[in-house]
Amino acid sequence: MGKDFLAELLGSVEGITTLQKIKARMSENASIRQYTSKDYLVLYVHQDLEIALLAVKHYQQLYFHM
Repeated sequence: MGKDFLAELLGSVEGITTLQKIKARMSENASIRQYTSKDYLVLYVHQDLEIALLAVKHYQQLYFHM
């Protein structure tokens, strides 16, 4: 459920650098997913049978500190 958060195209150098750092820290079978529900965006990590909540943000909050 939800789409792959790391599959988003990033245009800035800072965004690409951050994306590379995140991918380097994750295991091969893990993915960061995003689920949008009305006014909220939920970020979570899915790995095997485990799910960990990363953030719940209102759509007007544009910044994620990772």
